[in-house]
Amino acid sequence: MRKLALTAAIALSAAALATTASARPWNDTRLVIDVPSGYTVVDGTHQTTADRSYVEIAAPDDDCAFYSTDAQIPNVELARSAILEETRFSNEYLGQVANMFPGLVPDGTPATVTSNTVETNGPWPIRRISYRAGDRVTHAAIQWRPGLQLIAMCSRYQGAESAPSRYDSIFRAIAHPNDATWLSEPAPAPAPAQ
Repeated sequence: MRKLALTAAIALSAAALATTASARPWNDTRLVIDVPSGYTVVDGTHQTTADRSYVEIAAPDDDCAFYSTDAQIPNVELARSAILEETRFSNEYLGQVANMFPGLVPDGTPATVTSNTVETNGPWPIRRISYRAGDRVTHAAIQWRPGLQLIAMCSRYQGAESAPSRYDSIFRAIAHPNDATWLSEPAPAPAPAQ
Protein backbone atom coordinates (compact mmCIF):
# COMPACT_ATOMS: atom_id res chain seq x y z
CA MET A 1 0.00 0.00 0.00
CA ARG A 2 2.83 2.38 0.87
CA LYS A 3 4.58 1.57 -2.42
CA LEU A 4 1.40 2.40 -4.31
CA ALA A 5 1.01 5.71 -2.44
CA LEU A 6 4.67 6.59 -3.06
CA THR A 7 4.34 5.72 -6.77
CA ALA A 8 1.22 7.90 -7.03
CA ALA A 9 2.97 10.80 -5.26
CA ILE A 10 5.95 10.57 -7.63
CA ALA A 11 3.63 10.46 -10.66
CA LEU A 12 1.73 13.54 -9.43
CA SER A 13 5.00 15.40 -8.80
CA ALA A 14 6.22 14.55 -12.30
CA ALA A 15 2.92 15.75 -13.78
CA ALA A 16 3.19 19.01 -11.84
CA LEU A 17 6.72 19.55 -13.14
CA ALA A 18 5.62 18.81 -16.70
CA THR A 19 2.78 21.32 -16.35
CA THR A 20 5.22 24.00 -15.15
CA ALA A 21 7.63 23.34 -18.03
CA SER A 22 4.86 23.42 -20.63
CA ALA A 23 3.19 26.56 -19.26
CA ARG A 24 4.38 28.74 -22.13
CA PRO A 25 3.42 30.76 -24.02
CA TRP A 26 0.63 32.44 -22.06
CA ASN A 27 -1.67 34.90 -23.80
CA ASP A 28 -4.98 36.67 -23.86
CA THR A 29 -6.39 39.24 -26.29
CA ARG A 30 -4.08 42.03 -25.09
CA LEU A 31 -0.87 40.38 -23.92
CA VAL A 32 1.50 37.53 -24.80
CA ILE A 33 4.26 36.37 -22.47
CA ASP A 34 6.69 33.50 -22.69
CA VAL A 35 6.58 31.97 -19.21
CA PRO A 36 10.14 30.73 -18.50
CA SER A 37 10.87 27.24 -17.29
CA GLY A 38 10.63 27.21 -13.50
CA TYR A 39 7.93 29.91 -13.41
CA THR A 40 4.20 29.30 -13.11
CA VAL A 41 1.22 31.55 -13.67
CA VAL A 42 -0.15 32.44 -10.24
CA ASP A 43 -3.73 31.17 -9.98
CA GLY A 44 -6.37 33.84 -9.66
CA THR A 45 -4.17 36.71 -10.81
CA HIS A 46 -5.30 36.87 -14.43
CA GLN A 47 -7.71 39.74 -14.99
CA THR A 48 -8.82 40.99 -18.37
CA THR A 49 -11.31 43.78 -18.98
CA ALA A 50 -12.13 45.83 -22.06
CA ASP A 51 -9.21 48.19 -21.37
CA ARG A 52 -6.56 46.13 -19.54
CA SER A 53 -4.96 42.75 -18.82
CA TYR A 54 -2.99 41.69 -15.75
CA VAL A 55 -1.27 38.44 -14.78
CA GLU A 56 1.46 37.32 -12.36
CA ILE A 57 4.07 34.59 -12.63
CA ALA A 58 6.28 33.25 -9.87
CA ALA A 59 9.37 31.11 -9.38
CA PRO A 60 10.99 29.95 -6.13
CA ASP A 61 13.01 33.19 -5.83
CA ASP A 62 11.18 35.69 -8.05
CA ASP A 63 7.85 37.37 -8.71
CA CYS A 64 6.83 39.05 -11.96
CA ALA A 65 3.66 40.85 -12.99
CA PHE A 66 2.50 41.95 -16.43
CA TYR A 67 0.07 44.72 -17.24
CA SER A 68 -1.36 45.82 -20.58
CA THR A 69 -3.48 48.93 -20.68
CA ASP A 70 -4.78 51.46 -23.17
CA ALA A 71 -2.51 54.35 -24.14
CA GLN A 72 -2.77 57.23 -26.57
CA ILE A 73 -0.21 55.96 -29.05
CA PRO A 74 -1.78 56.21 -32.50
CA ASN A 75 0.61 54.20 -34.68
CA VAL A 76 3.66 51.94 -34.95
CA GLU A 77 6.06 54.78 -35.74
CA LEU A 78 5.14 56.67 -32.58
CA ALA A 79 5.17 53.48 -30.50
CA ARG A 80 8.78 52.92 -31.55
CA SER A 81 10.07 56.49 -31.48
CA ALA A 82 8.32 58.05 -28.48
CA ILE A 83 9.63 55.46 -26.03
CA LEU A 84 13.12 56.82 -26.79
CA GLU A 85 12.17 60.32 -25.61
CA GLU A 86 13.40 60.95 -22.06
CA THR A 87 10.85 63.71 -21.43
CA ARG A 88 7.97 61.22 -21.65
CA PHE A 89 9.38 59.33 -18.64
CA SER A 90 9.04 61.91 -15.90
CA ASN A 91 9.39 61.00 -12.23
CA GLU A 92 5.61 61.37 -11.95
CA TYR A 93 4.95 58.85 -14.74
CA LEU A 94 7.55 56.40 -13.42
CA GLY A 95 6.00 56.71 -9.95
CA GLN A 96 2.62 55.83 -11.44
CA VAL A 97 4.16 52.76 -13.06
CA ALA A 98 5.63 51.63 -9.72
CA ASN A 99 2.24 52.12 -8.02
CA MET A 100 0.59 49.81 -10.57
CA PHE A 101 2.38 46.88 -8.91
CA PRO A 102 1.78 47.11 -5.14
CA GLY A 103 2.76 43.46 -4.66
CA LEU A 104 6.24 44.15 -6.03
CA VAL A 105 6.82 47.71 -4.85
CA PRO A 106 5.81 47.87 -1.16
CA ASP A 107 2.80 50.08 -0.38
CA GLY A 108 3.65 53.25 1.47
CA THR A 109 7.34 53.05 0.62
CA PRO A 110 8.38 55.63 -1.97
CA ALA A 111 10.03 54.02 -4.98
CA THR A 112 13.17 55.78 -6.17
CA VAL A 113 14.29 55.33 -9.78
CA THR A 114 17.87 54.08 -9.75
CA SER A 115 18.21 53.37 -13.49
CA ASN A 116 16.33 54.46 -16.62
CA THR A 117 17.66 53.15 -19.95
CA VAL A 118 16.38 52.08 -23.36
CA GLU A 119 17.14 48.81 -25.11
CA THR A 120 16.87 49.13 -28.90
CA ASN A 121 18.24 45.84 -30.24
CA GLY A 122 14.83 44.16 -30.75
CA PRO A 123 11.86 44.90 -32.99
CA TRP A 124 10.27 47.08 -30.27
CA PRO A 125 12.35 49.39 -28.05
CA ILE A 126 12.13 48.55 -24.35
CA ARG A 127 12.35 51.20 -21.63
CA ARG A 128 14.13 49.55 -18.67
CA ILE A 129 13.60 51.02 -15.20
CA SER A 130 15.07 49.93 -11.86
CA TYR A 131 13.51 51.05 -8.59
CA ARG A 132 14.48 50.88 -4.93
CA ALA A 133 11.74 50.99 -2.30
CA GLY A 134 13.13 50.46 1.18
CA ASP A 135 15.33 47.37 0.93
CA ARG A 136 13.56 46.02 -2.17
CA VAL A 137 14.99 46.35 -5.70
CA THR A 138 12.48 45.99 -8.53
CA HIS A 139 13.02 46.04 -12.29
CA ALA A 140 10.49 47.11 -14.92
CA ALA A 141 10.18 47.03 -18.69
CA ILE A 142 7.85 49.29 -20.65
CA GLN A 143 6.98 48.72 -24.30
CA TRP A 144 4.49 50.62 -26.41
CA ARG A 145 2.25 49.46 -29.22
CA PRO A 146 -0.43 51.34 -31.16
CA GLY A 147 -3.04 52.14 -28.52
CA LEU A 148 -1.31 50.17 -25.76
CA GLN A 149 1.42 50.10 -23.17
CA LEU A 150 2.84 46.75 -22.05
CA ILE A 151 4.51 46.88 -18.66
CA ALA A 152 6.30 44.13 -16.76
CA MET A 153 7.84 44.29 -13.31
CA CYS A 154 9.96 41.67 -11.54
CA SER A 155 11.75 41.37 -8.21
CA ARG A 156 13.26 38.77 -5.94
CA TYR A 157 11.52 37.52 -2.82
CA GLN A 158 12.47 39.08 0.47
CA GLY A 159 13.96 42.12 -1.24
CA ALA A 160 17.12 40.31 -2.30
CA GLU A 161 19.39 42.30 -4.60
CA SER A 162 19.21 41.48 -8.29
CA ALA A 163 20.82 42.83 -11.42
CA PRO A 164 18.48 44.11 -14.16
CA SER A 165 19.90 41.46 -16.50
CA ARG A 166 18.29 38.74 -14.35
CA TYR A 167 15.01 39.44 -16.17
CA ASP A 168 16.29 40.10 -19.72
CA SER A 169 14.69 37.02 -21.27
CA ILE A 170 11.34 37.72 -19.60
CA PHE A 171 11.24 41.37 -20.62
CA ARG A 172 12.30 40.63 -24.21
CA ALA A 173 9.59 37.97 -24.61
CA ILE A 174 6.64 40.29 -23.91
CA ALA A 175 4.44 40.75 -26.95
CA HIS A 176 0.99 41.56 -28.23
CA PRO A 177 -1.09 39.19 -30.40
CA ASN A 178 -1.06 41.78 -33.22
CA ASP A 179 2.73 42.31 -33.29
CA ALA A 180 3.32 40.46 -36.59
CA THR A 181 0.75 42.62 -38.36
CA TRP A 182 2.14 45.84 -36.91
CA LEU A 183 5.71 44.89 -37.78
CA SER A 184 4.73 44.17 -41.40
CA GLU A 185 3.20 47.62 -41.91
CA PRO A 186 5.25 49.78 -44.27
CA ALA A 187 7.08 52.69 -42.72
CA PRO A 188 5.41 56.04 -43.42
CA ALA A 189 6.84 58.11 -46.25
CA PRO A 190 9.15 60.91 -45.15
CA ALA A 191 7.64 64.37 -45.03
CA PRO A 192 8.30 66.41 -48.16
CA ALA A 193 11.20 68.87 -47.95
CA GLN A 194 10.19 72.47 -47.61
